[in-house]
Amino acid sequence: MSQQTFLKVPFVWEEPKPLIEVSPRLTFAPVTARYDDQLVSAVRSVMASSLDASDQKRASENDLYAAVEGFLDSAREDFSYQPG
Repeated sequence: MSQQTFLKVPFVWEEPKPLIEVSPRLTFAPVTARYDDQLVSAVRSVMASSLDASDQKRASENDLYAAVEGFLDSAREDFSYQPG
């Protein structure tokens, strides 16, 4: 059986845009553990609702922590962030 390869197209927002007012219901908090349950749940939810077939496949895997860890490790090459 041949395996399909899916490539993700990066999105770059270069034009300055006005800041969007954020609802007070939205809160931001640092992830204190590398892969805590809240982070795994959030990433899995996003992956499951993604239109990308490779994300949907990962979200349906039995070892959810391994799937999310694999996704986050691969994303680290393309994204920078401040953990706090």
